[in-house]
Amino acid sequence: GQEIGVVAYILPRSPEERKLTLISELVECEAKFGDIVQSISTVMRGGKIMRVAIVCGDVKRISEFKDAVEALKDVTVIGTAGWRIE
Repeated sequence: GQEIGVVAYILPRSPEERKLTLISELVECEAKFGDIVQSISTVMRGGKIMRVAIVCGDVKRISEFKDAVEALKDVTVIGTAGWRIE
């Protein structure tokens, strides 16, 4: 089925080199799922980055994207929400 939703995740406060590596890994992951993902990010107090992926597409593909993000070391998925569409 088809779904729209969001996946929100946090990148930790970390040394700049690690943060750049994490961002690169996330961008690569999002590009792999580019058919279903658009994302926005903001820097939070203390240097953490919150990123929100807006997803639209096949439920299985969205689940694969969420799993791929969760598999990245030091990235924490803090929330997901989805709604089936007709």
